[in-house]
Amino acid sequence: MANRWQKYYSGFVETAGLTLDAEYPALFGSRNGFDLLVYPPKASAPGAMVCTVSVQRAAGPLSGAESKQFRKGRKDCNGLTQQGRLVTLSLRNGIKPDALNTLLEDFTQFLQQAGFETICQACGAPGATQGCFAGGRYLHLCPSCLAGMQQQQATQPAKPENPVAGAVGALIGSLAGAVCIILLSQLGYVAAISGLVMGVCAIKGYEMLGGRLSGKGAAISVVIMLLMTYVADRLDWAIVIARELGTDVFTGFRSVGALLEMEAIEGSVYWGNLVMLYLFLLLGMVPTVMAGLRASREAGVIRPLQGAGPQL
Repeated sequence: MANRWQKYYSGFVETAGLTLDAEYPALFGSRNGFDLLVYPPKASAPGAMVCTVSVQRAAGPLSGAESKQFRKGRKDCNGLTQQGRLVTLSLRNGIKPDALNTLLEDFTQFLQQAGFETICQACGAPGATQGCFAGGRYLHLCPSCLAGMQQQQATQPAKPENPVAGAVGALIGSLAGAVCIILLSQLGYVAAISGLVMGVCAIKGYEMLGGRLSGKGAAISVVIMLLMTYVADRLDWAIVIARELGTDVFTGFRSVGALLEMEAIEGSVYWGNLVMLYLFLLLGMVPTVMAGLRASREAGVIRPLQGAGPQL
């Protein structure tokens, strides 16, 4: 994964005045008294970045009018918002190094002139903060909060995984995907959204009942999704057969194989539809499983960002 984003981020080495983390797609450092973090909200899209600072001021949070005034005429800024202590500057997708450098200078000067000061994102204490990666999130933490989180993580036992309960959860979750497949097909569509629903619901179901997602859990979930897609397709045909022949769905379900042999159901249509469903399932399943495994690995990681190369 590192190779995918590291080349892109290395382009900012000479201009942004920040440091590239050795492991994660994040830039960090200080400018005009503010501790900055620049990172992609989605690791799969490293070109879409945000810049965050943890700040406060006596006059209160950033106002809509201030945000609008800052964004005016700055084409590289897609948005400026404050939620709690965090002010987020959304950057134009694929922003160039020189443009980022200029925008960060404008941004920190704006915060300075507006009366903001740096504080810890966790406890609110004023003073310098450290960019950190904690539980899959990038945070601005003071040394005390970072040490406290690391100590708590070190003494907290790893969350156990229950594959049996997880399989039940994946099965329950996959039912939502099966329902989506059937409903869309009855409306005359074979849509990619059905694969996405199947993937997300099955993985989330496994995590909810299984505790966490491991490689074994991912494999179990994939098998369940493949089987449930096949069952959903058969059930969809069973509904059509029951409607056409005036029988019940259970009888229609059992008749699919016989009707295929009799060529009452055209084989190319049946198998072509099933292949299309599996292709759409892959589109939704693969990124969902990869994201789930990545989130599971990163859930227990709490460490300060640290560079391993030249300054940006």
